[in-house]
Amino acid sequence: MNTEWRYAWSKPIATGDLKTHVQDFYVEEQLGFEPDGKGEFCFVFIEKEGVNTDFLAKRLAQVAGIAPNKVTYSGVKDRHACTRQWFCLHVLNEEPDLSSIQEAFREPENVRVIAQLRHSKKLRTGAHASNRFVIRLRGIAGDLNDLESRLHLIKEGGVPNYYGLSVLVLMVII
Repeated sequence: MNTEWRYAWSKPIATGDLKTHVQDFYVEEQLGFEPDGKGEFCFVFIEKEGVNTDFLAKRLAQVAGIAPNKVTYSGVKDRHACTRQWFCLHVLNEEPDLSSIQEAFREPENVRVIAQLRHSKKLRTGAHASNRFVIRLRGIAGDLNDLESRLHLIKEGGVPNYYGLSVLVLMVII
């Protein structure tokens, strides 16, 4: 695995601690469209902590009483973060009861259904428009003026996305 990433704005001269707590790294998937309210697919917007995307998809299938291959998602999200993402359940005309989904997990795993909407098309890998990030850095040391300048550059020009072509929005809370 390549860990020699290129820097968007040259190597930083300030340092800080990233992901000290799960809530320090928040990612919210942005679909870029609204589910149309009809169709054979049930889109489920879920907030999760301590759970990887594939494991959650399998548990959704189990709770909904469908085969695991009937659950899709657009992108994987970090297990060690607080993330919100969309899943798609191919349930035809059924309305799955996901009220017991949290029972399929144990502490410190946390899963909460935020929205459940019908849609006429399946959610496919890479279909979301972007991810919205809120990142909290702790224990910052170094040149804070340089850090402020970099944050302005990031706000204006973004950062590299090493996974794919989605647009990233970055907010840093210090």
